[in-house]
Amino acid sequence: MAISSRSRKILWARSGNKCAICQVNLIRLGGQKENVIIGEECHIISKSIKGPRGQHKIECANHDDYENLILLCSNDHVEIDHDFESYSIKRLKEVKRTHENWVKERLNSNPQEFNNPLSDIIILKKVEDANDIIEILKVCSGHILDYQKLKREKVPKEILILFDYIKDVVDVLSFMNYSQFEVMRLDLNNLIDEIENHGYLVFALQQKIDVELGANKSAWDVVNIQIIKSENVSIVGDYLFALYQTSKVIF
Repeated sequence: MAISSRSRKILWARSGNKCAICQVNLIRLGGQKENVIIGEECHIISKSIKGPRGQHKIECANHDDYENLILLCSNDHVEIDHDFESYSIKRLKEVKRTHENWVKERLNSNPQEFNNPLSDIIILKKVEDANDIIEILKVCSGHILDYQKLKREKVPKEILILFDYIKDVVDVLSFMNYSQFEVMRLDLNNLIDEIENHGYLVFALQQKIDVELGANKSAWDVVNIQIIKSENVSIVGDYLFALYQTSKVIF
């Protein structure tokens, strides 16, 4: 049985795309400007009884579950499997737990540390109220709007209403008077509350996008809003690890 997409997403998101031991970024620029992934999804207890720590029983359903995996660079992977007596199950689980707690703390203090431009991953912060969106909208000229699509669940209408609202106000925000501004704030807060009542969370980011204008290229600010189910495995604390998307930018 191979590592599932769900286990892989949990592992990479909670590890912040960094090695749990040396904390090096696990995506680098290689030859010919191609991205190289040096991260390895390592088993704490080997699948083979003859492998590192393989004589011990796993506490999860199978060896490829997130609970039996730790994200490492290739050098540290070799180290833990070569010196498996020093790197016991207890020690590796503690290394993993300590690293994931460190990621949570660093996300709260400096989320941009995890925005590796080579990884096509961006970090969006959870929207607490309308002010979080409005502050971004004030300086943005375009938007990226997306939500998690589920096969067996109808999209809450409030998500689509919120997106339409943002499309309508992004160009006219600076022309609103105080009364109009307060109505907008109230409407946005009500929509955010209703969306959360449906089990979704709203995440936002002010993002720079390179736009080609004839022979010139210019960086434009856009608001990126992603609405995701609250139990989504790409959520770590108050942050969402999402794919960098430029194809959905609308100005």
